[in-house]
Amino acid sequence: MVESLRFGECKEAQFDALKSAAAQCQSTIGHFLAKIRKYQPSLNAQGSGSKVKDNIRKIQWVLCEKPNLEAFKAVVRGHAG
Repeated sequence: MVESLRFGECKEAQFDALKSAAAQCQSTIGHFLAKIRKYQPSLNAQGSGSKVKDNIRKIQWVLCEKPNLEAFKAVVRGHAG
């Protein structure tokens, strides 16, 4: 969506800053989603089809990845700020 925006020359610096922030956010989000991909089937409402696997993944999420969620949010807030 940012790429489709058009600004006049007087706002070129702000436009470039917006594009840069959006690219940084997109990269950070992409890396985080790739990192947690293995948990997604077990964390969605339907589950993966295996209650045992889902429960193991949920425990792994809480112990290993959930603490990283706050760090991820902080990084995205930094890019957006």
